[in-house]
Amino acid sequence: MLGKKHGITILCQVPPRGTFSYHFLDKPIAYNARELKEADREKQMTFIRLWAEEGTLVLGDRFYICDAVTDKDIDWVLSGADRAMARL
Repeated sequence: MLGKKHGITILCQVPPRGTFSYHFLDKPIAYNARELKEADREKQMTFIRLWAEEGTLVLGDRFYICDAVTDKDIDWVLSGADRAMARL
């Protein structure tokens, strides 16, 4: 939803067990690693840097969520992502 808000195409895949990944890629789904090679890695690295400046340290393209994360935590992380994406 943040990508759409900022006019940026993002593929977000949500496999089971509390993890998801994101890629700056104009595809509805990626079936293998070869398809993910088409993603804009430069944009992803810039986004990671900008998001870190907003207070969220991101290592790579995967997120892991556990039961200890509160709604307030999620709102804080997403608001930082929103600000970072606005700066892309």
